[in-house]
Order: sequence, then C-alpha cells, then structure tokens
Amino acid sequence: MTSVSDPLPADTPPGAAEAISERLSDVSPLHGPEPEALRGMMDSLPSPILIVNPDRRVFVSNLAWRRQQSAGAPPAEGRPYAEVAAECTDAATAGRLVALVDQAFEGGTPDPLVVRCEHESGPRWWQVSTRLATRGRFVTVAHEDVTALVRAEDEWRTQQMVLERAQAIARTGHWEFSMESEAFHASSQALEILGLPEDASLSREALIALVPEDDWERVRAAIRAAQDGRPEQPIRHRITRPDGTVRWVDHAFDLRPGMWSGTLALMGVMQDVTDQVMALEALRLSSEALRESDERQREAFRVAGATIWTWDRRTREVRQSPNLYETLGYEPLPEDFEGRLALLQPDD
Repeated sequence: MTSVSDPLPADTPPGAAEAISERLSDVSPLHGPEPEALRGMMDSLPSPILIVNPDRRVFVSNLAWRRQQSAGAPPAEGRPYAEVAAECTDAATAGRLVALVDQAFEGGTPDPLVVRCEHESGPRWWQVSTRLATRGRFVTVAHEDVTALVRAEDEWRTQQMVLERAQAIARTGHWEFSMESEAFHASSQALEILGLPEDASLSREALIALVPEDDWERVRAAIRAAQDGRPEQPIRHRITRPDGTVRWVDHAFDLRPGMWSGTLALMGVMQDVTDQVMALEALRLSSEALRESDERQREAFRVAGATIWTWDRRTREVRQSPNLYETLGYEPLPEDFEGRLALLQPDD
C-alpha cells in the first residue's frame, strides 16, 4: 500500500499539484501527515512545491523550493503564504498568488498563473498551479519553471515586430493557410495591402474574392504548383480592395511549416508594387507619345520638303530623315559628324 511519505513516480509531471493532492486525499482529515512525511514524497520532484494549510500558512516545502530561495531567506514553513510569495515577486503579483490559493480552498479549479520571480541568478518565470486536497485541509502550490518558454515567446514576438517593421518599409506582407486545421493568418502589413483593417478575419475564400477574375487563373496555377512542391517565381497580379481601389502585387507561394501554426501550411508573400507599375506605365505612355511626336515631325518635314538630322554628342552617333540624301545629293553620307560638316560651303 502506498504511503504518503513514498516518493512520487519518476514520470510525475513537473507541476505535480494534482498528483500530490491525490496522495494527500488518502490522509485522514483528523490526523494529517507530519511535515517530514510530506517531504519524503515531495523532495523527489524537480519543481518547487509548497503545501498551504487552511490558515494560509505554509505547512511544508520541498527540496527544490528550499534550493531556489535566496541566500539567508528564512524557511517557508509556518510563515504566511502571502509573505513567502512576496519575497520573490512584487506586491500585486503576490496578491494574485494568494487569490489563487483562496480559490482552491473554496473548491475552485483556477487556471495556472505565470508569474515573474526575482532570483539571485536573474529573473525566472514560474507557472503556478493549485489543487485542494485532504477534504479541504491543504492546498498544494506547484511551480513549474517556464523561463525558457517565456523567453522563446518574447524572442518570437520581437522577431515578429522586426519582421512587421521590415515588411512595412518594403511594403511586403505575408499570410499562411494551415493544411491541417485550415486556419488562416495574415500579417498586419498583408491586411493593409489588401485594404482590410488590422482586426479583420481573413479567410482563403475572402482572399480569392479580392483577385480579379482575369488574374485568378494565373494565381490558382501558382498556388497549385506550390502545393505540388514546385514553387514558381512570384507572379504579378491585381488586387481589388473592398473600397474598389485596384493595387498591383508581386505574389509568391510556397508550402512549408507555418510561422503561426507550426504545421504544414500554404504560405504567401506579397509586395505592393503599384507605384512601380504606375511609373512603368507612365514611362511607356511617355515613350509612345515621344515616338508618335517624332513620327509626326518627320512626316511634317517630309511633306514640307525639309530634312532633319541629329548628332548625339555622347555616342557621336548621327541620325537623319530619309530625304536627307536627296537634299544634299550625297549617298551614302559620311558617318561622322566632321565628315558631314565638310559638305557645307566654306563661306557658310
């Protein structure tokens, strides 16, 4: 038969409040366990554990708790839990921890609380969970060290902020569609490119609806190629925003583990190139207008019997209208500028 003083199994999870509470529930409510008996059970656990009695004082702590205490700190046993909690965190957080214990004594099952505690080696983050045991005689307070997880999440958020900033500068956004859960996520810059508010709930169907029908076949072919493991070069297509504004984007698709879901996802990266497209179009129209003007000028000279020629000082290239040969009576004309000047009369 299992005794309360027996060590918990090796596979007991680090935040073992529930396992300890189940063991304590077998103890008689009239004759509770001695502190030493509880330590025998708890000291095998790697995470700090406290047992709090109904008057909100610490009944016993385990070896992991005693090791993480600051040097010179008095033992936790017999002291108010509020006082012990306040030794490693601020007053407001200590108050939340006391409330967590109160909820457990009232029969509730409060959600774990992640708190920051100051230690000599630097700040640590603990996930604190509580469970009621022994018919209301004790509450188990278990602490699981989640510092690595919190720091990883902070690093991820920092990377997201840097990415969002870089995308804003480059006018680039990204989105992903989880192949497993079919969840759709988009960066704030992607939503801005699409003309949607930051809190918009975007879906794959909503994204497709923003692509004009004339461009959809090319978009669908690029998505199909990405899903088949053959990602293509970015394609350029239009996006019609909800307000009717048309924007041009360079859009690339790929299949890879998602940034949000972590599972295989169809990912899209889009860059707003509307200004570039408009500039190129303006240049094309300007070039066409210049060419048409040049052709009209040449035709006017031809009708009037006049001729025209130009000399590029940088390349020293000479160009002329077709009837220049007839006017000057030379064919072929000298290729160089100096040769053509020699055709003029010395007096002129």
